[in-house]
Amino acid sequence: MCKVFKVDKSSYYNWIKNGCLIQKVDEKLNELIEIIFIQSRQTYGTRRIKDKLLERYGVIVSRKRIRNILRQLGLFVKMKRRFKVMTAYIGVFGQECRSSTGHFCNEIF
Repeated sequence: MCKVFKVDKSSYYNWIKNGCLIQKVDEKLNELIEIIFIQSRQTYGTRRIKDKLLERYGVIVSRKRIRNILRQLGLFVKMKRRFKVMTAYIGVFGQECRSSTGHFCNEIF
């Protein structure tokens, strides 16, 4: 088979022994992305992870590749919900009381 692909036997056996370099780089990158994601309490998306990889480790990776790695690892970003102001609340703070006209007596404003 080495003759067909014109590869030395020693190169083939070194490749078998050491493994593929690309796979090793991918495994290391997966670890770094997972560490950053967990440290951010699962709030960092691809943009922030990309910035942190460059800032901390000097690794340049595209957002698309980071997105694919996050999907492979099963990691999803927890999005914050928008704060919604409660304008009228009747319950623990006030008692519900209706007058004869049907309006609330003890409204809280």
